[in-house]
Amino acid sequence: MTLDDERWPCPDVGSSRQACVPRLFLDEAHRAVPSGVQRRHAKGDATFRCRFYDRITKASPVEREGELRRTSHISVELRSNSGSIPLARRPIKLHLGEARVLHASTDDRGALHVADVPAGEYLLEIDDVNVFVTTLPPEMPAQIARVADYMTVAKS
Repeated sequence: MTLDDERWPCPDVGSSRQACVPRLFLDEAHRAVPSGVQRRHAKGDATFRCRFYDRITKASPVEREGELRRTSHISVELRSNSGSIPLARRPIKLHLGEARVLHASTDDRGALHVADVPAGEYLLEIDDVNVFVTTLPPEMPAQIARVADYMTVAKS
């Protein structure tokens, strides 16, 4: 595979190769040689010649695999269309893949929490209404989702 230097988003693009040398690993020539075995950044394999790109990809969800990818969670407080009424104690179906459906209920605040799910967007069914929910990284708190077209009134 040949890389087009003009399309590579290097901070020193347009400079001479000499400007890049301080950013390169000492074994960069070895790293550039293709091998018959697929190298995986998530497994610690040497996939980049440049320390700059190696460092920024460590935080990339694209490069993460296995255990690191399962650290996302779904934490959502479901509310009526107006946002004022929690959809409390409602049965839900959360589609976590083509053949995997989680059946659960919201709590007294209309909240749902599902830990350790792959990052992405998932379909959630509450009564006869569909809403898409997005996973969150571990450090993020619950998000509030207004369920469009879900009209309800508070029960006294």
